[in-house]
This record gives sequence, structure tokens and C-alpha cells, in this order.
Amino acid sequence: MMERFRAFWTKVFTPVARLFLRLGISPDAVTVVGTLGVCAGALIFFPQGKFLIGVLVCTAFVFSDMVDGQMARLSGRTSSWGAFLDSTLDRIGDGAIFGGLSPRVAIPELLSLYQEGQLKLDELVTTRYSLEDVNQGYQDMRDGKNIRGMIVYTDADR
Repeated sequence: MMERFRAFWTKVFTPVARLFLRLGISPDAVTVVGTLGVCAGALIFFPQGKFLIGVLVCTAFVFSDMVDGQMARLSGRTSSWGAFLDSTLDRIGDGAIFGGLSPRVAIPELLSLYQEGQLKLDELVTTRYSLEDVNQGYQDMRDGKNIRGMIVYTDADR
């Protein structure tokens, strides 16, 4: 299932990757700029409670993570250094996102959005599993049948 999405986005971003290569932009430069954008979006907007704009900024720059890899493949310049840089900067971006989400600000705001029906978390769950069916949930995930499964605990599971 995920390969279908990856194939779609690869088709979308290949022209962008080719353009950047023609302009002389390196894949590593795209990686660095993408990380800086994610960090800025997360650390500027999330602490202010501006979650929507923060998510939009971060998402725009996260796509650079697909562009840089495609650029490296198209140019034949894949390397262990590029993979290391990409992986390391991805973790820095993740850290900025988590660091920008102050629980004191974020949790009440997110809960309020959920209660008002503006944050549709329930729709993100593709399949619900009982605790007894946890192994099936893992198998469905491995088989690509389930993207976001949730294990539902009941009083009987206590």
C-alpha cells in the first residue's frame, strides 16, 4: 500500500528534482534547507499555539526529504554520507517538532480542537483491534493492509 503512495509522490517530485539539479543545487543542500524549514515551522509556530500554520510549514518542508533522495538517485550521487546526513537531520527535525509542542500549551489546545470537531483524530484510524487481535494488527501492518491501526482496550483487558 505504501509503495503506491511513494510511486505517486515520486512522479510528482521528479520534475522538481530535475529542475534543482539543472540549477546546480545539491541534494545535501535540499536536505539542510528542508530541516531548517521544519525546525523553523515547529519552533516558531507550535509554542505560540499556531498549530495549523506550523503543520503546514513543516509539511511543506518535509516534502524536501523526498526531493533530495530523488535528486541523489537521478544524479547517481547516492552515498553513505548523504544517507547519514539525511537520517541525522530527520531526527533533528523530529526533535524540533517535539520540542516545539509544549505540553502545557499543546494538549489543551489539541483537546479543544478535537472536542469542537476540528481535529478529526478518529478518521485517521484505519482499523481497530482488540487486545486479543494484536498479532493480526501487526500482520496487517506488515502486509500493507493497515496504515494506522489502534488497539482498543476494554475493562475486560484489565
